[in-house]
Amino acid sequence: MMEFVKRTSRYTQVGLLCAVLNNLIVFAMDHAGDQYVAAVCTAFALVTLIGYLLHSTYTFGVRASRAGGLRFVGASLTSFPLSLGAMFVMCSGMGLSASVAMPIATVLLFAWNYALAHLAILRPERQRG
Repeated sequence: MMEFVKRTSRYTQVGLLCAVLNNLIVFAMDHAGDQYVAAVCTAFALVTLIGYLLHSTYTFGVRASRAGGLRFVGASLTSFPLSLGAMFVMCSGMGLSASVAMPIATVLLFAWNYALAHLAILRPERQRG
């Protein structure tokens, strides 16, 4: 149980850093006049790579690998349509700016991403143990 608490704390730290980076990229691109779709795609690509490396080594204490990276990207891709869909509803549907909508979408997807990262990175380790 204590390891779960420690891992959740580390996940939260990395998740918050990634959320801040994601939001900063979207904010910067929004203020530069870029479309929210381009901003969300750019942020996704950059933050997914950074997130995988940090979660592997710091959160879960395992060596980053190609297979783990591919599983992580695959898991992250399942939340990408949810993020883009939330942005579409809030930006195109409700008229919010990307700078306002992105933090809302970030909060909505945080728990979803935790579950997927946990499964993507740790699942093979449990099967070997």
